[in-house]
Amino acid sequence: MTKTIDVVQDLQLAAIEAAMKRYILQKSFDDWVKKNIEVRECVKFVKKADAPDNDPVCYCRNKRSVHLRGRTIEMPEDSTWTQRGFTERTENTAFGKIMFENVEQSIDEAQYMRIAVDYGNSPYKEKLNTLIKDFWKLDPPGLLISVSGGAKSFNVSQDICASFQQGLLNAAKSTDAWIITGGQYCGVMKLVGDVIARTVSKRRIPTIGIGNWGKTWRNEKLLIENRRSDAMDTTYYPVEEPAKGFATLDPNHTHHFLVDDGTTGNDGIEYGFRAALEMLICEMHKIENVRLPMVCIMVEGGMRCLEIAKGTLENGNTLVVLKGSGRVSDILCYCFENSIEIEKDGGKKERILPSESEKEIKKLIQKDFGKYNIEREMLDLVLKISNYRDFVTIFSIHNPEPLDFYILSSLMSSANANVMAAAKMRQMRLAITWGHAKIARQFIFSQKLYKFSADELNQLMFFSI
Repeated sequence: MTKTIDVVQDLQLAAIEAAMKRYILQKSFDDWVKKNIEVRECVKFVKKADAPDNDPVCYCRNKRSVHLRGRTIEMPEDSTWTQRGFTERTENTAFGKIMFENVEQSIDEAQYMRIAVDYGNSPYKEKLNTLIKDFWKLDPPGLLISVSGGAKSFNVSQDICASFQQGLLNAAKSTDAWIITGGQYCGVMKLVGDVIARTVSKRRIPTIGIGNWGKTWRNEKLLIENRRSDAMDTTYYPVEEPAKGFATLDPNHTHHFLVDDGTTGNDGIEYGFRAALEMLICEMHKIENVRLPMVCIMVEGGMRCLEIAKGTLENGNTLVVLKGSGRVSDILCYCFENSIEIEKDGGKKERILPSESEKEIKKLIQKDFGKYNIEREMLDLVLKISNYRDFVTIFSIHNPEPLDFYILSSLMSSANANVMAAAKMRQMRLAITWGHAKIARQFIFSQKLYKFSADELNQLMFFSI
């Protein structure tokens, strides 16, 4: 009887000790976030002329009732509201663990962080590095996979969706990859979340959503002040159909950044932060001065996807486009297959479309995007992307190899004769980890690209063992 009491007491003490440790760690995290990661709030209220008087709306598109209590200044109605002049960085009010409700399958205790749009700028890189490494404690990745594609207007065949999900999963698992998406519960982002949720693995694949705070449905639920009284350090978030113009968070992403510029419903504010974070992650995980390899996968999509693809390529990364998935992906594939390379004055090379092909691509743009009046803008962007042909891989479900093969081969085929030895060694280690001997033979052991020394071959042999 005495032994039983001792065991119970030991268990109780262990539980109290664990709870205290968790409390101390959480308090340390809370204190750090409040000192280092700020959000943006509108602090100068300018009533919109057409807004109702009972709860008027500001030009930031937020109601007066949700402006900062006691800090917001009422401005004359004829004031010109600007994001830069009328918003300020303030203490963070939405971060921590998140549990998802109203859904059968979800990640246990994902992390979320509301964050000012400013943190996409260089001075804040060290703070993001500290958050990811020291507090979120993510294991170093072997590859960064950025997924871009359609959201609400997403109409892709089941065969292509299945091929994409399986290829993405194989690539992520075999290389210890991190995945980045827009983090919404719709379109290609939901496809990513669904396949991650079905994964049975000791290692949870870090899947980071980078969304827009002002377009996140029911974001008031994410405010710390609105947590349930019994929730301690966890926020409960309902997964439900959002109102038009808003998006629900995907419940199967492990982490969510919610980028905030102090407005509600302002499109595209997160893309600059996303590009900066992707570059930071690649820099954070350098080996021998060689950045972590990154590949962007495009599935269907609209104008924003083209902008993301252009940024990806300009930063020296590779792009894989899923042919047959529709909209922008198919327009881009058509351009690659029908454009020709010409040499301009000064020897500069550029890709152009023959007149008949240009007419055809304009028809494709008109069919999918005619109501937006962006034909010329989209065509110019597509042609700019086509100039990076060596860094773009087109994948079709009719190809002889699966998508994961093309993801890795895209990283290899962009190499050239002047590639650094350290970069080539990192590529080779990635191919060995992935178990793709065919890729090693096709790209890495090609004497045209790089000739390995005896010492390097010995290193690779021991690495493979």
